[in-house]
Amino acid sequence: MDKTDFICVTNSRLGIPDQKLIAMTRPRRFGKSVTADMLCAYYSKGYAGREIFQGLNISRKKETGNPNQETCAAPGVGDQNSLSDDSYLEYLNKFDVIRIDMNTIKGRYEDYLTKNQKVEGVATLVDFLQYEIVSDLRKHSGFSSILGEQQIENRELFGSLCALHESLKISFVFIMDEWDLLYREYMNDNQLQQQFIDLLHVHVFKPA
Repeated sequence: MDKTDFICVTNSRLGIPDQKLIAMTRPRRFGKSVTADMLCAYYSKGYAGREIFQGLNISRKKETGNPNQETCAAPGVGDQNSLSDDSYLEYLNKFDVIRIDMNTIKGRYEDYLTKNQKVEGVATLVDFLQYEIVSDLRKHSGFSSILGEQQIENRELFGSLCALHESLKISFVFIMDEWDLLYREYMNDNQLQQQFIDLLHVHVFKPA
């Protein structure tokens, strides 16, 4: 099934300061992970997206005054925001994408807790999430020298993203699978949940 119309929804919200977070909730086995993979293929510089999406709905949608021709409008936004063919190409493979699987992060965190040697400042699952992302950024050949010069700390995710944006003028898209894990499996840990909310709203996605 062609689900590329969903990209129209996310594109319609790019650049809107109060809509930087988009949450999608569906029952299990309804294709959330597949949708996340599709968004990675569309936004990430690491894919040949034009070839992948050729012939799918997202590449055929054009803004038009003809009521008989398909448009690609975000639900509830209105036809005036229909996605044109130019917009499809404008965002195609233009971002550095960080894909996060919270189930994987949780598994690595539980393994981390069994080790005697701990990382300074990493005490919770949310701390560990930031540490894992910063560690991956340090491994990137184009990012390592910049983060080294800035002396970014182990879990300073916001500082890492700011340093890379200022030096390279690049933007990041975060795609998080199983984002609600903290609310399912740590439902009684209000402090951890608040730390997670603070990470999303203040540190990572703070408007420029």
